[in-house]
Amino acid sequence: MIGSDLFVQAAVPEEDILPPPTLQYRGTKYTDDPRFKDLQAAFPAVWRRAWIRVREALGLRYQDYGPGHITLRLEDLPRRSKGADFASTGGRRGRQDIMLRAEHLLNGYSPFEEVLTHELTHAVLRHSLGNVHDRLPSWTRESLAMWVAGQGPSMTGWILGRALETENPLVQRNGPIVNGLAGHRHTGTDLVEDVLTIEFLHQTLGQEKFGRWIHALVEGTEAEPAVEQLTGMGWEDFCQKARRYVEDRLQEDLKNVHAPFRRAHQAVQEKRYEEAAGQFREITKNHPTHWAAAWCLLYESQCWFHLQKWEEALRCFKELNLSPHLTVLLFQIPGLKVKLMHTYEKLGKREEALAERERFLKDHADVPLKNDPSPPRTISLIKRTISLDGGWGRRYHRMDALAQRLALVQLHPLSDGQNHFTPKHGSWLNLIE
Repeated sequence: MIGSDLFVQAAVPEEDILPPPTLQYRGTKYTDDPRFKDLQAAFPAVWRRAWIRVREALGLRYQDYGPGHITLRLEDLPRRSKGADFASTGGRRGRQDIMLRAEHLLNGYSPFEEVLTHELTHAVLRHSLGNVHDRLPSWTRESLAMWVAGQGPSMTGWILGRALETENPLVQRNGPIVNGLAGHRHTGTDLVEDVLTIEFLHQTLGQEKFGRWIHALVEGTEAEPAVEQLTGMGWEDFCQKARRYVEDRLQEDLKNVHAPFRRAHQAVQEKRYEEAAGQFREITKNHPTHWAAAWCLLYESQCWFHLQKWEEALRCFKELNLSPHLTVLLFQIPGLKVKLMHTYEKLGKREEALAERERFLKDHADVPLKNDPSPPRTISLIKRTISLDGGWGRRYHRMDALAQRLALVQLHPLSDGQNHFTPKHGSWLNLIE
């Protein structure tokens, strides 16, 4: 499976480790949340590991850093956010500001240590390169931060996993995943190739020369000429070899999971849901550490959900919540949480259902609710969910549509005088499907 094969280097001198800044929380809703308190308690150790990882990966010394050079703030997500979820920006006199969204560190989207390492990489490179940082070619700037943070596997799992049932997941609706480093506008899909190209460059150069490449960037040498000088290859030759490396790595990653997943998916299309659930379970059992395990758990849970076998569905949902690869599901996560609410409700676990609902509304604050006095007409943020009907084809849902359905879930006093957790209209099955 594709991973971040960061080198092992001599211990980083203590004087090179910047003490953690104050973790400034500029929100309110998580102040008393146990999950947030756990994050705060873990922060000093997470900061230290992230700093050492960046230091080892880039091979730069940071002797000019001091207290206040890096600030770190957490903010609650606005109701209708149009900005970045995480960001690092340069300030006056080399100061760097890192902003993280509290929700996305707590709702399954983004592991704290990976996100902090990613943004810290940006901050250190921007501090070291100055204005040159923003002129780095597209294939280097974001991919360096992802490679250092070890986010290659989750990006690969998201991009390949969403097309795992197709004949060739390397060719998707918007074109091939591997399409070269230049000559086109880079999108999120290109990050898979970009990160693996950085990995190829590191393996080709070795640690010492890779560090020299980073230093060449700091000194103002453009990325491509620096690659040519240090590898001894022409740029086109390097690109061709990098492309073969990327394609081989991706094919190797798919080798043991692609065919069995397609067979299980075919069973779903033929409405053999129980058989399909068993096949997805077998893949998860055989490849528990592979990112495909999360996709298999997702599909297995959908099978049990469709069959209304709530105990089995609940088991899958709980396994997914504990999965180290949950982040590869990305925009599937809100739909999963709504179905978890429904599963608790069908099992008669009212308190658990209510708790999940409250957590959802708290953790996904960018979902505009139906009772918003000025709901947006158009929402640019599109969530992808897997439908149980229509051959499990993918359908896009506006976040406002999902939110309006969520708003239909209310407490209603029934004839027995008790409040019951029920949908206001129709079936729970209509909440996501």
